[in-house]
Amino acid sequence: MRPYIRSSYKKAIKIIDSCTNQDHIEASRRYVNLFFKTHTTFDENISGILEVRLAEEFIAKAYYKLYKMLDKKEKSLK
Repeated sequence: MRPYIRSSYKKAIKIIDSCTNQDHIEASRRYVNLFFKTHTTFDENISGILEVRLAEEFIAKAYYKLYKMLDKKEKSLK
């Protein structure tokens, strides 16, 4: 795993953990999506309305885990 991926993943966890209201949740959601977009590549072979991205297995799993953490945090704030 590349070191900068690890550091951005850890930063995403810190951001999620620091959420105290819904505005923070939305900002965290944007950061998690940016994490995914930054560490994946655009698939130029598929055209259409949606943007299809190619991800390594680690990135896909990390993205899934971050979203699970974010959902759990959001539920705990309600």
